[in-house]
Amino acid sequence: MRITIGAHKGGVGKTTSAVMLAWLLARDGTPTILIDADSRSGSATTWWDLAIKHGETWPEKMTLQRPDEWRDPLTLPPPELSHVVVDVGPGDLGRLHAAAALSDLAVMCTSPLPLDVATVGAAVADIERTGCPLVGVLLTQVHGGTVEAREVPGELREDDVPALDTVVPWSVPRYGRAAGTVPTDYSAGVYAAVLAELQTPVEA
Repeated sequence: MRITIGAHKGGVGKTTSAVMLAWLLARDGTPTILIDADSRSGSATTWWDLAIKHGETWPEKMTLQRPDEWRDPLTLPPPELSHVVVDVGPGDLGRLHAAAALSDLAVMCTSPLPLDVATVGAAVADIERTGCPLVGVLLTQVHGGTVEAREVPGELREDDVPALDTVVPWSVPRYGRAAGTVPTDYSAGVYAAVLAELQTPVEA
């Protein structure tokens, strides 16, 4: 499975989503490459290095490609040999398009704030033009039990914007404090459901 994770703005859980999904894919021993394609902040690299500095161990078959190792033109291993998760920085359309064009699916992370929701559809349409087979919107930072949690995914689909059914809640203890650590079943939390939903159309 090859997944591109992007966002049309920062601070919406893009790197958290990339790290969690890559870790989940690597848990069973399948070779998994996390590509940090965010040339501005390199958040996935910082996360990775902090975990090692704190004495934690990433899965044996999980590796990191750092921003300065980006190859142009981008090449990815065949999906039957390795999982790949590409974390692309907001605003880096060149890298986003290159990664999405070679991926099985792309995920655009967004918060449920009205301005974010109003503009994510255009970002999805832009990625769809790369030829990526599947593009979906992942809502993050959602307050449970609120109107936005119940209604925003449906509103996106009514506007023909493909939204995942699973949403990532606003949970500072779990997701905010997970940065710089190797994920666990607890810290990955809802991302197991996100991954299962992403795998369903690919395997169908």
